[in-house]
Amino acid sequence: MDGLIANKDNYNRYLSFLVDLSLSVIVAGPFPGLVARAISLYKETDVKSLLTALGAAALSLSSLAASAEQLELTVWSDLEAPNIFDTGDEGYSVGDVFLRNGALLDGPDGTVIGEYFSQATIVHIDPEEGTSVRSYTIEMLLEGGSIYAMDLLEIDHTPSSDASNIHHGAVIGGTGAYAGIRGSYQLGIEGSTRDHTSGSDGLAKKIITYTLPES
Repeated sequence: MDGLIANKDNYNRYLSFLVDLSLSVIVAGPFPGLVARAISLYKETDVKSLLTALGAAALSLSSLAASAEQLELTVWSDLEAPNIFDTGDEGYSVGDVFLRNGALLDGPDGTVIGEYFSQATIVHIDPEEGTSVRSYTIEMLLEGGSIYAMDLLEIDHTPSSDASNIHHGAVIGGTGAYAGIRGSYQLGIEGSTRDHTSGSDGLAKKIITYTLPES
């Protein structure tokens, strides 16, 4: 072998350099206590033992992330006909936008705990299959911060459709008390009268399952 790793001593020095770099990155992160044993080994023993300790520290970090407390929030809202902007070809077509805004409640006929704004944009229509796809985004403004979520909704327009009024999407971010939020949601519409060209109305129930970063 040539160059820096031409012999065992140089090879060990090269690994030590990589270890120094790894330690500087990990110690600067949010869990410096997890690598205390690795640092101790670095001062007292060989590179192989140190790399083993670093691997254990990395697994501990993964375990911590996986064990973050899972929380749940349920909100309701009364759906009314959306505001529709016919931005594409005349009639139901790609580019049309459906906007909704309303109060968030803590239960059916409950107390107002926030407000939401949602937008659904038609991104695809398959006339042969009788389906369309909408890009859906929503902001939920709650005490302490906002939660943002999104999904792609496939809608079946056929008269015999028994498509569920339930869909699932991703929670993609938040502000304030919800900064760093990650998770998913389930949205169900109860008592709905459904018109695919104008949207559903009824009572919407959104169950948000999420985690927050460790403080």
